[in-house]
Amino acid sequence: MKRIYTSIIILSAMVLMVIQPSAMAQRNTIPDHLVGVDLHSLQKLYQKKVEMEPDSLLVPYADLLFFKGNLEESLQMYRKADSLELPMTSAQKRNFSHVAKRLGQTSPHDQETGYFSDGWQPLVRINEHCISSNSEDFAPFFWHDVLFITSSRADTKKRQRNQYAFTGNAFLNIYAFDTDCNRKGTDFLPPDLNTSLHDGPMAIAKDTSLVIITRNYNQPNEQSLQNLYLAYYVKENGQWGKEQVFPYSDPDYSLQHPYFDNENSILYFSSDRPGGYGGFDLYMSKWDGENWSEPENLGSEVNSEFDEVFPSLSPDGHLFFASNHIESMGGLSIVLFKDNTRFLLPEPFNTVYDDFAITFVDEASGYISSNRGLAAFNDNIFHFDMRPIPFVLRIVDSETQQPIAGLNVAFQTADPAIEGMTVTSGTGEVTLFEGYEQPMPIKLILTKEGYLPVEEEILAFNREDERWIVQLTPKLEPELSPPIRQAIEDGYFVLYFDNDYPDPNTWKSQTDENYEDLYREYIKNLPEFIEKSANSRQEVTALFNDIENGMEQLQWFMQHLLDELEDGKNIVLSFTSHTSPIATDRYNMLLSNRRFAAVKNFMTAWENGAILRFMDNGSLEYSHVAKGSSEAKPGISSDRDNEPESVYGVDASKERRVNIYWDVK
Repeated sequence: MKRIYTSIIILSAMVLMVIQPSAMAQRNTIPDHLVGVDLHSLQKLYQKKVEMEPDSLLVPYADLLFFKGNLEESLQMYRKADSLELPMTSAQKRNFSHVAKRLGQTSPHDQETGYFSDGWQPLVRINEHCISSNSEDFAPFFWHDVLFITSSRADTKKRQRNQYAFTGNAFLNIYAFDTDCNRKGTDFLPPDLNTSLHDGPMAIAKDTSLVIITRNYNQPNEQSLQNLYLAYYVKENGQWGKEQVFPYSDPDYSLQHPYFDNENSILYFSSDRPGGYGGFDLYMSKWDGENWSEPENLGSEVNSEFDEVFPSLSPDGHLFFASNHIESMGGLSIVLFKDNTRFLLPEPFNTVYDDFAITFVDEASGYISSNRGLAAFNDNIFHFDMRPIPFVLRIVDSETQQPIAGLNVAFQTADPAIEGMTVTSGTGEVTLFEGYEQPMPIKLILTKEGYLPVEEEILAFNREDERWIVQLTPKLEPELSPPIRQAIEDGYFVLYFDNDYPDPNTWKSQTDENYEDLYREYIKNLPEFIEKSANSRQEVTALFNDIENGMEQLQWFMQHLLDELEDGKNIVLSFTSHTSPIATDRYNMLLSNRRFAAVKNFMTAWENGAILRFMDNGSLEYSHVAKGSSEAKPGISSDRDNEPESVYGVDASKERRVNIYWDVK
């Protein structure tokens, strides 16, 4: 019954005879022609027919072998059918794909369209549970410290007498166990819960006022199929009422796998009733305490052309179910539906076999059914524990590749909303948070004393063992010096020139000189200025500090300018050039132009012309105004014979400059 209970469900279709729902049938959509048949006898019949007429039953024969667990022979038949270009239904193509996956091979019908997301990634430990037997044990349901399962174990005289021809096992019944795997009585449930045919899976309301169970119809329908229906019991005044048939059950199709949402009084179930999207779909029906609402299909975001079965909810209200979609891992796979996304649970939750019917004990543990590594007609119960995965940030130096310890990390995500602050350890690592899925993007701000802040946006982490990790190698720039901070604050900076430079004693308006070369020659003159200036040594030294600061500001500004331009900014530069009043106005205007030209030569040649392309495309614009000595402060000497003031004086020297302003559009 794990499969799908299709019209008596899925796979068994060839053998059942009339009675449909074995565990295997419930979990697999067995073709109707296989349900209720003696599979062994049918296999012999098909084999003979295929030998005589390969085209007629080759694909159904491959299906039969697949459902019986004869995987290698099944794959051989599918490949032969494919080579003969025999038509296959979407379900048969799916079966072909799944049997190939189970054998570690591929089929021509494999698909990778991204139908499922793999973004939900907990750390999981799964072990076979002690209540498992050699029979079919599936559909665990945890309720008030009691674990119910649906099982074909034959442990009573009644069970030994009634065997299901399709599998050779006893009919399914409901069993209860305590947390130590001891059998537990069910006298608190309706007395006729188990019958002579298949019973289970079931659901119980939290307050024990309602029980819903999957059952076989007593008689076959016109197609000779004994489909499944949902029965329910209501407790009133401490007494269970008689069995009632869920009003939307019908002998022409099956309803199965009930799950009752206590918070909202909603019944979830699986059915192949008409009007669905393909095989078995998931439905919901509201219970008002007396009546059930018309079932509502959960829609195309959940249901597909294949089979969606065994619905349940997690403690936080998210829908889980099993699907044998062609893009599952290889059979029924457990799926989480959250935020309109289908998450295919990772290994070891899912395998290439059938994994289905998840039930939760709490947020981090529970049980599933699986036939992993088992015979075709055998499912067992597995217990799981899961925990969220740490999301780790690793910071290493971009040059030395050494870890950066003591780095402050501020982080923020939008969905789900997570934010916090932490510090990298001596290994350069820090755990930001733990989670089951990647809450992208993650915005980071990295700070450390002596470095500029760095902002990063992380779009994906990489899985390393039991951690999600991302390594960043930010170029943490040294902390800005006071001159650079001053330039940023003022929005401009000043470059100083030696008297009459560049190209002294000429009447040119342009020059080939580069400001950096002029600067290097200028600062060599400090001893001469100290000796000849009318100002004190301290005042002259302060002047030359300003000259050096200007060059430092220029070097910083060029990199800053390039970074801004590469970031898509539009920048406007404004230059004004100045002289002291020692010469004529006409000469000083020409000298002002030469000084601007020297600065421009430096900037356009910097880093092999790195900014030229931005000047060409218009994202970097500039303007220049030659001021000459028109803005020189009053009282500055213009006397050539008074060199200590007009040439070497601090006030006169500060008039020989180019001011650079910048603005971001």
